[in-house]
Amino acid sequence: MSNSANFKIETTSFEVVSSIWATELWPGRRSPIESNSAMCWLSGHDMSLMRVPAHFWIARSEQFPEQITGVLSGHFGGIVDNHRSYRTRGLWVSTAVRRNGIARALMNAATAQAKKENCSLIWTFPRESSISFYESVGFKRVGEWVDSGEFGPNIYALKTT
Repeated sequence: MSNSANFKIETTSFEVVSSIWATELWPGRRSPIESNSAMCWLSGHDMSLMRVPAHFWIARSEQFPEQITGVLSGHFGGIVDNHRSYRTRGLWVSTAVRRNGIARALMNAATAQAKKENCSLIWTFPRESSISFYESVGFKRVGEWVDSGEFGPNIYALKTT
């Protein structure tokens, strides 16, 4: 568990995170919300990624510990340029507490997990509205914006651990 002046980062379950994804990050989503993504780096799908252990983190307010103020997940993301990669997905921080280091702390938890799994790269597929955060923590855009349908446009982004 990580600490900050105003929040704590904890590991949690898919059920906890998915309920927040359904109401806050992906309201009205048509496709099912699953614990993992089969999406591969830059294109295609690998269904074996659906069977790897996924990790889930939440941020809780120290003042109101029953409130979840942020979520993130991650799992092994396949081999990218002969390197083991870790994929993050589903980053959400409550608008009421943004710009207080919560997203950075969640990403630090995912980076630590990636290192434990001997992954030297982390990749993600963020929305246009959040790319500036990802760039602020070291991700580089790769390719062009993709209209992913429900919640795009999105772009691939990559960083080293």
